[in-house]
Amino acid sequence: MNERIKELGRTAGFAFIEDGVYGDRWYSSKCGMNASEFEKFAELIVHECVSIVSDAVDHREPASIYVDKLKQHFGVKE
Repeated sequence: MNERIKELGRTAGFAFIEDGVYGDRWYSSKCGMNASEFEKFAELIVHECVSIVSDAVDHREPASIYVDKLKQHFGVKE
């Protein structure tokens, strides 16, 4: 998983546990996943996307560049 996604999850109050036996997992700071924590995580991702797209717009790059920049930034492979 991309380090920036892990950082955003931690900022939103989640703990990321890397576990080779049971698989990597996210834990909420409380018992069970809190909806407001998840919402905060989603908002942080949207802010990251807006920042990337705003930069691309400032440079007048074609729309296809935005997709590639977002995928690269978040480590998404198709």
